[in-house]
Amino acid sequence: PDMIMKAAISNKAHPEYGQATIPFRMLVEEFDATAIMSSYNRIGAVWTGGSRAMLTDVLRGEWGFQGAVITDYSDHHEYMNGDQMIRAGGDLWMDGFAGNSTLSYETGSNSIRQALRKASKNIIYMYLNALVSNQEYAASMNDDSLLKPTITTGANIWRGLIVAVDVVAVALFALALRNLLKDRKLRKAS
Repeated sequence: PDMIMKAAISNKAHPEYGQATIPFRMLVEEFDATAIMSSYNRIGAVWTGGSRAMLTDVLRGEWGFQGAVITDYSDHHEYMNGDQMIRAGGDLWMDGFAGNSTLSYETGSNSIRQALRKASKNIIYMYLNALVSNQEYAASMNDDSLLKPTITTGANIWRGLIVAVDVVAVALFALALRNLLKDRKLRKAS
């Protein structure tokens, strides 16, 4: 199935698949993209996030992509297999909270260790490339403030609001408890 998919993606067997990949190919070849998301769907019987033909042969091999590949939301663990993803050339797993949130793969073989090392390299490459690109952009704009995130005080307002709601809740609970004890005393007295 991977060879059929590779032919389809390469615009040989099914031109519609090749046409759909043109924007992604342009991002990789012309704009040096360093991160890309594999799709949620399948091509034939193969989940694209676990397709060696898609992630390694075409994306990395033909197009020369060097960055990190993240899966789309992986909530169907029956066919969105993490072991398959990492071995096919994927790097990051976007796990769905609806599933059991476990990524099952074997860890004893040399092949999985190599795949994990390669994924780590791709992720670090993506991060460092973004860091350098941001530094170059900040220098070209002559604005170092672009390199540091701006911390807003909005979070402090929310914290104060949450504390106020907690205080009111505790006060209401104490009032309800006092009324309950008062009712008990009245019942015992009568």
